Amino acid sequence: MYNETDSSCQSAGLPAVYLNLSTYFEVADMMTKQNKIKLATLSDSDTSCVLLTREVLKSMDIKSLTHRQDRIENPLALICSACEKGQSVVDHGALIHSFGNYYSGKREDLAKLVPESAKFILDVGCANGGFGEVMRKKAVGFHLTGVDMNPVMAEHAALHYDTIFCEKIENVDFDMLFDHINCGDIIEHLYNPWKMLELFHSLLKKGGTFVTSLPNAGHWTIVRDLANGEFVYLPVGLLCVTHIRWFMENSIKKALTDAGFTIDSFEREQIPPTPQGLDFINYMCKSGKCSRE
Repeated sequence: MYNETDSSCQSAGLPAVYLNLSTYFEVADMMTKQNKIKLATLSDSDTSCVLLTREVLKSMDIKSLTHRQDRIENPLALICSACEKGQSVVDHGALIHSFGNYYSGKREDLAKLVPESAKFILDVGCANGGFGEVMRKKAVGFHLTGVDMNPVMAEHAALHYDTIFCEKIENVDFDMLFDHINCGDIIEHLYNPWKMLELFHSLLKKGGTFVTSLPNAGHWTIVRDLANGEFVYLPVGLLCVTHIRWFMENSIKKALTDAGFTIDSFEREQIPPTPQGLDFINYMCKSGKCSRE
């Protein structure tokens, strides 16, 4: 569930990181096996994390419940009334972790790559302004321009930016050049990223720098899902439903060099695989079909 709970008995650390639906199910199964199922009454737990056990479901008359008026108005009350008094219906592990706010990330990883000499900086897709907030604490004496098409996010970001453009990056007419352009996880959301990379190159002063980050379409989680005939979109992450273009290491390097950039540094975010993921990677490497990079 993409929320947080104040109920300490319903919180737990993840045994591994999941990046898509198949790895989520693996992690959830690991949680079930590692922790004995503990139940609590509704009064003791966060009711936004209700999970009916098989035993409770067996005791419920499903047919009679489907026609109850309060099924829609108050499903939680319906569950309570269907169970015997005091019966436990909440699994302590129903909420297994805290899910971070995707659009409020500080992006310290990108901020640390901004040269100290940069005075005019452009942040493409600034969201809620996390990058700008970090930059204000990191340095002084620079002009920060942000672009984001979401008006609510742009309003939040304006607290940390000197200039804000609330529109698609393709529609912005800049009247200045920049020393540095930051483009964190944006390229994959553009219809014509190749044309936009050329634009970014033209917006840089001589000796200017450009930093971008983007998901790897060749990640083992995607490769394994495709081999199993699956490709399930998610709200965020590698398979975000808003992704329009897909890149692997070779293709993004070619796109950057074709746009006129010289690549000074290329870093990979290495997230430890799940146990089943490690087995898949080992199998693929032994078969000569991939490398561990």
